[in-house]
Amino acid sequence: WFASQWFESQWFASQRFAFQWFAFQWFASQWFASQWFASQWFASQRFAFQWFAFQWFASQWFASQWFASQRFAFQWFAFQWFASQWFASQWFAFHRVMSTKSVPPGTPP
Repeated sequence: WFASQWFESQWFASQRFAFQWFAFQWFASQWFASQWFASQWFASQRFAFQWFAFQWFASQWFASQWFASQRFAFQWFAFQWFASQWFASQWFAFHRVMSTKSVPPGTPP
């Protein structure tokens, strides 16, 4: 009887140990799986953030290039306009001076 009790207790102890071992294995695998998925999620988030940050900075760069080209175009056309004004004023001044000059009589045309 005592021997059977001892062997029975050994059997239950081994069953408990086996259960604890497999339970530990299961929970450990769950934990590692959750860590892996979390790391994958964070990696994808970091990639997405970097992608959108790159897109944003690239759009800022292209926008700055666009504004720079607009500023250059504005300056170019402003220069053209002011230059034409200056040449027009020179032309009108020249003709005003020429029209007020007295031509001596008998000067051939």
